[in-house]
Amino acid sequence: MSNGILIFAHNNQKIDYVKIACLNALMIQKNMHITNITLITDKESLTSTSKELLDKCFEHVILDSNRHSGKRLYRNIESKNVLLFFKNMDRCNAYNLSPYDETLVLDADYLIMNNSLNTVWNSVEDLLMNKNITPIFEKRDTKVFQRLDDFSIPLYWATAIYFKKSEIAEIFFNIIKNVKDNYLFYKQLYTFTGSLYRNDYSASIAAHMLGGFTENEGGNIKPLPTNSIVTAFENDSIYQISDINNFVLLIERDDAKNSYILTRIKDTNLHMFNKWTLMENYKELVELYE
Repeated sequence: MSNGILIFAHNNQKIDYVKIACLNALMIQKNMHITNITLITDKESLTSTSKELLDKCFEHVILDSNRHSGKRLYRNIESKNVLLFFKNMDRCNAYNLSPYDETLVLDADYLIMNNSLNTVWNSVEDLLMNKNITPIFEKRDTKVFQRLDDFSIPLYWATAIYFKKSEIAEIFFNIIKNVKDNYLFYKQLYTFTGSLYRNDYSASIAAHMLGGFTENEGGNIKPLPTNSIVTAFENDSIYQISDINNFVLLIERDDAKNSYILTRIKDTNLHMFNKWTLMENYKELVELYE
């Protein structure tokens, strides 16, 4: 049985997702001691990263054209919104593209700073995925992240998904593919808003269908070993890099406008929404983990 990690990364006009994926691959190697890491990207996105670094970071690089994309607002370091392409529509192909018997699909910006996810391997479950997130700022209201919409189904996070090659996992990703191809229909059926295609929503719908269109108390899909995703939001940034797996973050207070606090995060996996701060600190971080 082979196991490994799959990361999808497609660059847009400003954000180099491949570079962020390289950084995370180095962090995975350092903390999980795993070198079986595969990058899913497109030919154009590879042009800004050296072959030497790609070879150091990834066991395989698989090209997937990902011609379809939407546009989303990215908040930059000056707290201004920038409208950029967001190429996120090939995650549904993870089952077919993965070269592994057991796969952990990770967002490029889900920074791995410990080895807790190693306990997924040889799981008795065919699928594992989280419903919960934990904001760095503990007073942040998370109700908006609990469902697709106020009266819709529970929200699962596609930030990290474990699956093994099995009938259940294949059905799960086939449902996600169907939701992607018929997104307007499912948007109306599940009564959620927004024009941007979201993998989180497709995965949530697939989980709902696999659960027989019901809401089980413990969730239709069991959570990962770290059952909540620690999250820093778009207005949060890296203030200082103290050491390996030891950062000081500048965190926006949710209860006071334009107010921030400094918070240290250490040895904790972190979903970093702010891509600009990752790009700004990319060189220092890569040198730290190489």
